[in-house]
Amino acid sequence: MRSNHAKLTALVIAGVAATAASFAVAQAKNGAKAPDEPNPEQLIEMLKKSAQEENERQAAQDAMNMDPAAIADMIKMAGKPGPEHQFLDKLVGKWDVEAKFFMEPGADPEVSTGTSHTREGLNGLCVITEADMNFNFMGQSIPMKGVGVVGYNRATGEYESMWMDTIDPYMLVQKGSMQNGKLTLEGSGTSQMGGESKMRNVYVFDNDGNYTMEFYQPNPADPSGDWAKVGVIEYTRK
Repeated sequence: MRSNHAKLTALVIAGVAATAASFAVAQAKNGAKAPDEPNPEQLIEMLKKSAQEENERQAAQDAMNMDPAAIADMIKMAGKPGPEHQFLDKLVGKWDVEAKFFMEPGADPEVSTGTSHTREGLNGLCVITEADMNFNFMGQSIPMKGVGVVGYNRATGEYESMWMDTIDPYMLVQKGSMQNGKLTLEGSGTSQMGGESKMRNVYVFDNDGNYTMEFYQPNPADPSGDWAKVGVIEYTRK
């Protein structure tokens, strides 16, 4: 007796063949020339797609047949934080903030100061930050408020974040991972000041419970597409 996998493969192959034959007959009745038979690569892709659709159908059927209590237990487990979420505790607290941004290479940075408060959200599944700063830009001091969320997605194995502020109120959405003890997030959003804005943020932690966030953007002067450091924010725990 063939295995279930073999049966499924046979059914898929038969289905593909039947579909191709039906299409050829329909074309012939309409007086059209029958299309060329699929080459091996195309046939493999057709088989993969059919198998994937069958797997998805079976998974949906299995979910429908699950005991409601078992489904409830799975939902409860998904809502519990894991070790990756616990890492975000390093961001929790009240902070004095000093931001330095470089408006052009070689120039002195624009320095802004303020405060930030990061708290645990959703029972530890994420952290929520609210910032209040005076943003200094070209000799002008502009009050700024910002809010951000950082969490961990078990499905993708990546950290995910969102940031929005009153200086340029669009949502910067990023994702990334831990690399050598640093959290690196990269993403983009549509800035109200000039189209798509790409940003890479690197969280660097020290041994005193403080941390810095480094900002990088694509360097337009570098044809290789390398990233240039455009700023840094220092967080000192209160």
